[in-house]
Amino acid sequence: RYPFRSYALHWGNPDATHVGNAVAGLIPEGGGENPRCAGLLSPCTGYAGWWRFDDTDPEIAHDSSTSRHHGTVLGAAVYAAGRPGNSLALDGIDDYVSLLNAVLDGAGALSFEISSWREEGPILPTLLSAANSERSNELLLTLQLEQSEAEIRTLQGGRHFFPVPSALGVWQRWAIRRDGGGLIRLHLDSQAMGSSSAPVTQLQVDEGALLLGTEQDCSGGCFQDSQWWKGRIDEVRVMRRALAADELLHFPLASTSLGAFT
Repeated sequence: RYPFRSYALHWGNPDATHVGNAVAGLIPEGGGENPRCAGLLSPCTGYAGWWRFDDTDPEIAHDSSTSRHHGTVLGAAVYAAGRPGNSLALDGIDDYVSLLNAVLDGAGALSFEISSWREEGPILPTLLSAANSERSNELLLTLQLEQSEAEIRTLQGGRHFFPVPSALGVWQRWAIRRDGGGLIRLHLDSQAMGSSSAPVTQLQVDEGALLLGTEQDCSGGCFQDSQWWKGRIDEVRVMRRALAADELLHFPLASTSLGAFT
């Protein structure tokens, strides 16, 4: 009479007004008519992937969502204390993560979130690069340290700059939201840093050209020394919809005494 139901809870904003609606809409075990909808962390709730880096696999970045978009850890990246759990430490030389292009290929509205801890290193450290061999950068999140700005680049909408504090040795939480009307918003540690308008065109991302930790000047390669991320990344989440501000993940402030990694 009462069908078994499974429930998934994830660390987010406990004050979010959307939590009640999400719980009310939980999907029965097996996803009803669509097995891809089993659980809350499924494509049917917008999940394209959630990489938590808690598995400490030296080669695979495991996707905790039911999308199972597992990525590849490249270089000599190691694991270190994260926010929370573990994180992936990148050396700023040749370490990065390659995600399946299916995560963002064809996306219109989207949300991208990442936690970062930056060490002294390259002057244009890049957290996200999605590229297309014919149209160059489809989506880019990089820091312009000399100007204390974050840059979000989209080919159709050009370059968007947002003033941000330049922080070393502390955790920061970044979020990009692109809605159905083309408005791009940047959030840093749950604070809105600004917005900018761009045309809404579905992203075209080549296979092997969705990267964390570096920019690519050609599809899947042509790396430059100034564009690597030196530090840690954690809790990367991508949604194929524009989240409301109170749906973004946030984490308690972490200790700033983690120190450098080797």
